[in-house]
Amino acid sequence: MRYEHFETLDSTSSEARRRAEASDRGPLWIQADTQTGGRGRLGRTWVSGPGNLYCTGLFGFDDSPAQAGLLSFCAANAVAALCESFSPNADVKLKWPNDVRIGEAKVAGILLESGKGWVSVGIGINIHFHPEGLPYPATHLTAHMDIDDPEQIPNARGALPLLAQLFEEQRETLMRDGFGEIRKSWLSRAAHIGQIMTAQKDGKTISGEMEGLANDGALVLRLPDGSIARISSGEVLAQVGAA
Repeated sequence: MRYEHFETLDSTSSEARRRAEASDRGPLWIQADTQTGGRGRLGRTWVSGPGNLYCTGLFGFDDSPAQAGLLSFCAANAVAALCESFSPNADVKLKWPNDVRIGEAKVAGILLESGKGWVSVGIGINIHFHPEGLPYPATHLTAHMDIDDPEQIPNARGALPLLAQLFEEQRETLMRDGFGEIRKSWLSRAAHIGQIMTAQKDGKTISGEMEGLANDGALVLRLPDGSIARISSGEVLAQVGAA
């Protein structure tokens, strides 16, 4: 496994794309102390000041885009395990498709991108601070740690090798055994199981009870008429009053 560290980049995901377009197929983890153009899903900006973890893994990948998408669940499991290793009592939850939360506040996000022969897995984890003024609750990891020894305080550069190891374990499980174990691990931390969620499907807004994940990673909602809806992409929200 290769690691490359930068003081500043526009975006670790953009750097991974540049490497991939220059025929690099990894495995490679790119990390930056700050990003001038950090980005998340759906074109959102990812605030990227010093102190948090901003990294992207680049891997060769020749399977289908749907199979590549399963790597987001591998990444979510790995990030959750990292958070739990530093804060064993934290209530770490996973929100479909790729947010990691502590309680109801977002602590990390994941961005997958792919091209011919490659896939990148971008991960941002709020370690020492979280942005203010967001349209959703946010938090940072050290706010949930009982720190007696300053040496226990995680730093972004030191956390990456552990994160990379945890992700690699998940990726190898996916390649060897399929999605079953990854799905089981994700569901063990899933937020909103049994609660009413709202999503967009075929241009329409639908609401239903979250039942879990399909075998391809799609979100499964039970609609009021008893039918099942599968949500494969987009944003889902818990209805007001649902945890």
